[in-house]
Amino acid sequence: MEDNTIFGIIQQSLAILEKEVGLAKSTLDVVASRSFKPISEFFKEKQEVYYSADLLNELDQRYQENLKTGAISRNVYNLRTRGTRILREVYETGNFVWKGPVSKSIPVLPESFEHIINGLADAVRMEMRSRDTLYIVRRFLLLLASFDINNISQIESEHVQMFLSDVSQSRAKSMDDVVGALRKLNRYLTGSGLSGLPYAGLLMAPRAREGKIYPCMPQDDLGLVIKSIDLSTAIGKRDYAILLLAASSGMRAGDIAKIKLSDIDWRKSEIHIVQGKTQAPVNLPLQRGVGTALADYILNSRPESKSPEIFLRSLAPFQGFKDGVSVACVLRRRMKAAGVSHTLGDGKTMHGIRRMLGTQMTMEGVPITTIAQILGHQNTHATKPYISLDIEGLRECALGFDSVGEGSKR
Repeated sequence: MEDNTIFGIIQQSLAILEKEVGLAKSTLDVVASRSFKPISEFFKEKQEVYYSADLLNELDQRYQENLKTGAISRNVYNLRTRGTRILREVYETGNFVWKGPVSKSIPVLPESFEHIINGLADAVRMEMRSRDTLYIVRRFLLLLASFDINNISQIESEHVQMFLSDVSQSRAKSMDDVVGALRKLNRYLTGSGLSGLPYAGLLMAPRAREGKIYPCMPQDDLGLVIKSIDLSTAIGKRDYAILLLAASSGMRAGDIAKIKLSDIDWRKSEIHIVQGKTQAPVNLPLQRGVGTALADYILNSRPESKSPEIFLRSLAPFQGFKDGVSVACVLRRRMKAAGVSHTLGDGKTMHGIRRMLGTQMTMEGVPITTIAQILGHQNTHATKPYISLDIEGLRECALGFDSVGEGSKR
């Protein structure tokens, strides 16, 4: 193998999983972030650039200890140890044979899953589309089996996300059937005294028909970006306040660029703006941590200027941002500095933060009419695409970011 760096072997492994094993992009993303990223971070911690079998063995021992102490779940353990197994095999043989069922192999379900399929078949046998329901559920269970899961109680949110994302690529116009099949599976599981699907309530949420699944900004990545900001600098205080405001309010980038000092009602902890896109007024709550960050920037770091906008350029002339593109550039620059990767369509954008907020509110049972008001939509039809069925995104989304500031650099 020409490239013996751990980075090179990880990249070769991903290429093999994509081209030879045939894994979908969403599954590759999970393998990259949940299986390979911890390995890369461990090698960085050990200050080792090149592949080392001894370090992989040491990392496996750490995983086992974390599993025993309860620091990680069995599912996380399986995902992480699969990463070390893949790298060993690729390094030693130049290839990897996927042990779970994929589209190119004969589909075989664990006995416990076959029992569920049989029970569900009895429950839906009188329905007109029972065959489609069973096909979709079997496909979902096959995905679980590919991750060494043979018990419903082991299902976690990322498994549902991967399935929905995979299916939406090939049958976007029949996602209602897919969601309906998962609802029926969940009803059967709970009715049989088994564990239901994670965030099954979200399957009942209104959504845009015949559309693909829109990803959210993951909280882990946004949290990493925010924590990496150096608050001892003026530009750091500004960017910190911008990202906290976006995460807590769901404001569009253009509205953040144009928000004025007079738009903040400090006594009532409210924000009053007229949206640039719709020209409609909207009132938003100002969270305590966000208000503190704004005040810190305004009182201690904002340049003296006659411009009414809160956020100003860091270089003279000290004027407000031209438009939302400048705010989006703040996020991209901060992600790059924090080492957070970004590819087209991954949801790591200012608009992805809006979807994050809308999805989280849906998960917490907020009515869609209220979500529409907070996001500044004039009707609920415009809001539905923001209510993502990206379940992994749901798990990572968060409304409040007060705790993030506590760990930031000062």
